[in-house]
Amino acid sequence: MKDEFTNEGLPVHINLGGHLVPIQRVDEVPGDDDEHVFGHYDPKTMSIQIRKDLSPAMSGEVFWHEVVEAINDMYELKLAHNKIQTLGVALHQVSQCLSTTSETPSGSSPSASTSTSPESTGSSGVAPWDLVPD
Repeated sequence: MKDEFTNEGLPVHINLGGHLVPIQRVDEVPGDDDEHVFGHYDPKTMSIQIRKDLSPAMSGEVFWHEVVEAINDMYELKLAHNKIQTLGVALHQVSQCLSTTSETPSGSSPSASTSTSPESTGSSGVAPWDLVPD
């Protein structure tokens, strides 16, 4: 992928279900009257907003949570919010494993031509979203 990256290694956008979903870092999230609201997927604009003031680890968890929210909406899965939360945390953990491994599961090294961001890739130089074919 030749995506650019935003703060803390998150992509500027993702391709999901044939749609380009922008990832925006914002000061406030819509409906942010509760300090526990860290991100938001807007189905009308098909965009994800994530608060700027989050740590890199929290930003990653919120990113994956909102990706699952987007998948839930686009594919009409009707997942309960606790299931979305669990999947978001699990995907974040998997992405961290992928970004800190020096070799792919097959034992071959990642391609040197892969576009990466130092903040997002760990020691392998490959961001998790680069491992998924376009």
